[in-house]
Amino acid sequence: SDPNGSVQNFFENQQDRVVDVSLGALSGLLQVFSITLFAFYLIADGPRLRRSICSRLSAEKQKTVLAVWNLAVQKTGGYIYSRALLAVVSAFFHWIVFQTIGTPAPVALAVWVGLISQFLPVVGTYLAGVLPVLLAFLDSPVKALIVIVFIAVYQQLENFLLAPKITAQTLELHAAVAFGAAIAGGAILGPIGAVLALPFAAMVQGVVGNWGRRFEIIDDPLVGTPASKKSGERKFLKK
Repeated sequence: SDPNGSVQNFFENQQDRVVDVSLGALSGLLQVFSITLFAFYLIADGPRLRRSICSRLSAEKQKTVLAVWNLAVQKTGGYIYSRALLAVVSAFFHWIVFQTIGTPAPVALAVWVGLISQFLPVVGTYLAGVLPVLLAFLDSPVKALIVIVFIAVYQQLENFLLAPKITAQTLELHAAVAFGAAIAGGAILGPIGAVLALPFAAMVQGVVGNWGRRFEIIDDPLVGTPASKKSGERKFLKK
């Protein structure tokens, strides 16, 4: 028997399924862009909408509504910026690998992976990786293995190195909270829910942080050493 030939036939028989998965991912991406376009027009017509809402509220409530509105715009803009930046970085590094091993249409595949993996949270990476893996395998099983390994390694580097830093700076949202919000949103509303969950979670976190009550943290090993105490210890050590 020819195991390599059997595997080759298997992948060739899965082409229709891969096309369906890719079309599904593309459909999800178009939905994301549709929501982004809707948000853009909503923001562009923001003053008139805000005046309409504030005309029915007292002066004190108007200040709160406008502050929350501004926070929502900032968090949504930060989310889009962080996703776009990660998409560019991802596309660049995937293009280098695809170009190096001679994968067909390396630029198009790199852009595909970058966009799908960033704007379809949780499952985007796996959906995006199917197409380049198949195309690489039709040329050479070794190339397909290289693509699989690189996508897996890059995903880990992105999850634990790039994404937390960029997300923390643009959304001020903890990586664990972002991951949990994406899963919860995806379970409720599908891919669109996963996309909307991150800016929504960031906005809720910002509202709680700005208007929620704060208390002094007790001195306990479970919560670590307060920053002021650490600063004092460093000053003492320097003397």
